[in-house]
Amino acid sequence: MDLFQRLARTFHLSVVVFDLVAISVLLILALSLGLVLTRIFHHYARKREGTWEELVFSFLESLPIPLLVLAVLYTALEQFKLPSAWEHLGSKLTMILVTLLLFYFPTRVFVLFLHRLEEKEPALERVTAPASFIARVLFAVVAVIIILENLNIHLTAVWTTLGVGSVAVALALQDTLGNFSLAFI
Repeated sequence: MDLFQRLARTFHLSVVVFDLVAISVLLILALSLGLVLTRIFHHYARKREGTWEELVFSFLESLPIPLLVLAVLYTALEQFKLPSAWEHLGSKLTMILVTLLLFYFPTRVFVLFLHRLEEKEPALERVTAPASFIARVLFAVVAVIIILENLNIHLTAVWTTLGVGSVAVALALQDTLGNFSLAFI
């Protein structure tokens, strides 16, 4: 008999209920610790304003919560005996979280870099703001596509419909767009 089963019997709980309570406690602890670490990194980022350390701490302040939640999910899947449906859901949730993290953090670095450029040269704001938005949207769309494909939601029909629809719209608006472009010549 393993430790968790003995603890469950000690507290007169079923193993499944004990596992759920333990996972909930771990999740609450992870979120609490993540919030504390986020505040600490935010404080140091503001304290080091204008230096390269600000960039590092600004990046680090977005790390603790997602990484700690990921650690709790992984620990729950490895250490606790969950029903197979819950294990399947947990593994899918872990895959989604890892994919989002892999796309979020490079985007965060790029946006922080653009923000830093904008601070040094305010005239670049007209370029950096749209570039930040486009980078966020691009990374988000690619992450969502990867997540949907990994969840066996195939987008082939969507791409085909978008392709045919864009051709139909282009053909329908051909004369209108031709007249519109002549107005500016």
